[in-house]
Amino acid sequence: MKYTYATVCSGVEGCSLALEAAPPTKGQWEPIFFSEIATFPSAVAHHWPAVPNLGDLAQIRFDPEEKVITNGTRAIPFHGRLDLLAGGTPCQDFSVAGKRGGGTRGSGTRSSLCWEWLRLVAELG
Repeated sequence: MKYTYATVCSGVEGCSLALEAAPPTKGQWEPIFFSEIATFPSAVAHHWPAVPNLGDLAQIRFDPEEKVITNGTRAIPFHGRLDLLAGGTPCQDFSVAGKRGGGTRGSGTRSSLCWEWLRLVAELG
């Protein structure tokens, strides 16, 4: 059986490395897309050359009529279901050091990307 997944705020793809190695589903995970904007982590994704990096999480949408996942410039056919949407949005703005201002939807802080993640979960669910 194959399982599908995508990562947001993908970093250096630690999730992909874990899924590739973890029993009992080792070798059964297929990445659909990554979402990372930082230069260094994006470069590490060269280990998965066939997997598109859609960049900014806030730009990714699922179009159910066209059956594609798109960032506005690139579209990926998507006819099935996503078994896992993994990632770790930045947390600095939730901390005391970040004055706890990151939880507000639409605030534009890095931590407010958690709302974009939840939106995408709802769209793909």
